[in-house]
Amino acid sequence: MNVFPAPSVCIEEDGLFVFGEKEKLYLIIGKDIKNPYFVEKCSELWRNFAAGKSGLEVIIKDDFCGCAVISKKCDAGPIHEKTDYEYELDCSENGVNIIYTEEHGLIHGFSTLLQMISPFNLKSKNFNIPCCKMCDRPILKMRGVHLCVFPETSLLFLRKVVRLCGLLKCSHIIIEFWGMYKFRFMKEMGWEDGYSAEDLKPIIEDGKAFGIEFIPMFNHLGHASQSRFKAGKNVLLDNAPEYEEYFEPGGWTWKISNPDVRILLRSVREELIDLFREGEYFHVGCDEAYMADGDDDGLNAEQNKAFVNFLNETADEIKASGRKMIMWGDMFLNKDRYPFPYSNNVSNRCTDSENNLKKLSSGIIIDDWQYNVGEDMDETVKFFVGCRDKDSIILSPWAGYESVSYTDNINGRCALAKKYGLLGVIATTWNKLHKDPKELIYAACQMWSEDNKYADRRSWEVYKCFGMQNVRKLLPSGGVREKSGWIEGENIIDYI
Repeated sequence: MNVFPAPSVCIEEDGLFVFGEKEKLYLIIGKDIKNPYFVEKCSELWRNFAAGKSGLEVIIKDDFCGCAVISKKCDAGPIHEKTDYEYELDCSENGVNIIYTEEHGLIHGFSTLLQMISPFNLKSKNFNIPCCKMCDRPILKMRGVHLCVFPETSLLFLRKVVRLCGLLKCSHIIIEFWGMYKFRFMKEMGWEDGYSAEDLKPIIEDGKAFGIEFIPMFNHLGHASQSRFKAGKNVLLDNAPEYEEYFEPGGWTWKISNPDVRILLRSVREELIDLFREGEYFHVGCDEAYMADGDDDGLNAEQNKAFVNFLNETADEIKASGRKMIMWGDMFLNKDRYPFPYSNNVSNRCTDSENNLKKLSSGIIIDDWQYNVGEDMDETVKFFVGCRDKDSIILSPWAGYESVSYTDNINGRCALAKKYGLLGVIATTWNKLHKDPKELIYAACQMWSEDNKYADRRSWEVYKCFGMQNVRKLLPSGGVREKSGWIEGENIIDYI
């Protein structure tokens, strides 16, 4: 059974739940479901996965709590059972029962069910769902994906990615706008052809329908240009060069000693939080700061103190807004102690990195990104665990370097997060996601599952095939070539 991620337990049984073309089904749920976006979108998603030929009507009843039923009858009764899993599916010839502990269980059970709908049988004019019993739950609490919105990122592509992340049961999506958000408080902070809040609203609602929590991100130190380093652009300075005093020489790093910069960053956060609404986290970046305090030498004691104070003060402001601050961990890794293949980009500038980490507010969450290491390399994890609470540490893999295989890096980060009992994993995608979705799918499966079975069972090509099959159903093209597939063209090597 091709379900991504594969469920914890699946017992296949004889028989099929068969439903025909134009035959209306009913999803009966209780008033305990508070997610209006799921209620609104689930009928559309069902129809998409049923080739536009089967409808699903949602009925809300008082006596349904912790359970849902998909049936041909609108008067089906509730299930009086409990589960120790996040959700259980009981698929019989009469329909499907879903038992869940919390709202996410229903949403994730429904995502599993969508993938179980068979192709349309042209002779019988029927669909079917195989009879089985499934029990499922995630191993990691946070199963996130970091998405970049580049100038080349279309709204359609972003919507496909968000829906795919939802189907894969990701819990969080970090959105980082590379100059592509039109800030209302200061138009020069975004490109003229960027996206407005109204443009992004349908995409955000799609994610929330799948139970995803969005994490806004804006770089508060390095990457201040909102552009890839090799591109040489700087959104604010290209739009308004008179703001050069807001940056360290070169324009890559914010001049955080300037109080006006602090005000600007505060305004950025306020607007991005308003864009995504409810949520628990805000990511401030703070990696790869090539310049600070006007030079590129190591920080002295006073500069180290200013660096930590800036982080703690920012965290306090974010906490006052009702969120927790997440930041990258490389600025606390000394290059002598953690040489390559560990990533410690320019972190030697913070010459008292371990002491800086110990002075950091306990509420700040560290995201340890390592792209060249496998499961057996846990030195940075042990370092952060030795200084921080386990619930304040996230690990991040990527699929971009050659020194270690994609599977080893993703497997390693996920395995270490499970081994040490950390908050979770955020899979980064950067400039590689446009090529195909296989690493995203693989990472989502590993974040959910309790072992590495995916590495042995399937090839990359299989992930590509089933990935595109699901994307095709999540957001049908309607026969329009430009709306189909994962990329707009078919002869593109690397357009970002």
